[in-house]
Amino acid sequence: MNKVTYLSGWDKDLYFLMDVSHNRYCDFNRLFYKGVPTTKSLHKKNTFKPANRDNFIFQLIEEYEQKKEEGVSDSTLYHLFYSITNYIKWCDSECINPFNKNSIESHFQYLFEQVRLGNLKNTSYNRKRSNLLVIFRDYLDLPANWFRDIPSVGRDQLEPFEAYTRSDLNQLLPFLRQLFNQTSKQFLKNPKKHIEAHRST
Repeated sequence: MNKVTYLSGWDKDLYFLMDVSHNRYCDFNRLFYKGVPTTKSLHKKNTFKPANRDNFIFQLIEEYEQKKEEGVSDSTLYHLFYSITNYIKWCDSECINPFNKNSIESHFQYLFEQVRLGNLKNTSYNRKRSNLLVIFRDYLDLPANWFRDIPSVGRDQLEPFEAYTRSDLNQLLPFLRQLFNQTSKQFLKNPKKHIEAHRST
């Protein structure tokens, strides 16, 4: 790998085609710039601000190439690249340095909130945590204990489902309407009686 070649423009040696059938690729050129621009944008020679994280990215590339030679699958390498790309992109959007303990904690606080709101599945959260731990520990030689306080979430997340079929609802709704009409009339006739009644009554 030639750093001088990279600095003169987009470097084809930093672009790895992983899955021809699905057009999956890992373009490390993107990681050198703020906001992680697309490969297409880089080819158009648009102006992007350097992110000043070259040492981390070159180390990541070297480890990536070594793992590839050791037989790590293209699928695994692609998913690791996808995880670190999304993570760096998020850090850039928050204007924080991606490669420290605080940024990791901030990122997972954000993801945990997405899980709590139902915008992210438990399995996706755990996968992101696992992938970033591998990258930080095995590819960048950063402390694994940075992840010690990052919580995992349970795997048994229930998917929403319909409690009643449309046929059940069609049968229930007339009954519920009649019940509502009857109870509402009783309440309106003597509200005080119902408000002051003991709950068992």
